[in-house]
Amino acid sequence: MRPWKNRLGIFYVERRSLLLDIWLIFLTVVAIVDRKAALSRVEALLRKMGADETFVRVSRRMEPLVPHPPPGTSEIVTSRAAASLT
Repeated sequence: MRPWKNRLGIFYVERRSLLLDIWLIFLTVVAIVDRKAALSRVEALLRKMGADETFVRVSRRMEPLVPHPPPGTSEIVTSRAAASLT
């Protein structure tokens, strides 16, 4: 879901560094070989960087995503197009 990708982008921008970029490149290569191992390392990295627990759980992709408001808002966004698909 888009709000989580937005949160991940904001989290990255607020903490960006050359070392983090190198880690992300490394984890991308690991993900090609072993997705579970890469997601586990992403979880550890997010915890080390002080990410919110909900954010960490979503990044592990071990539970279904539930609708969540985009960053900076308190309302879940829906669209007419999404409503017409159901």
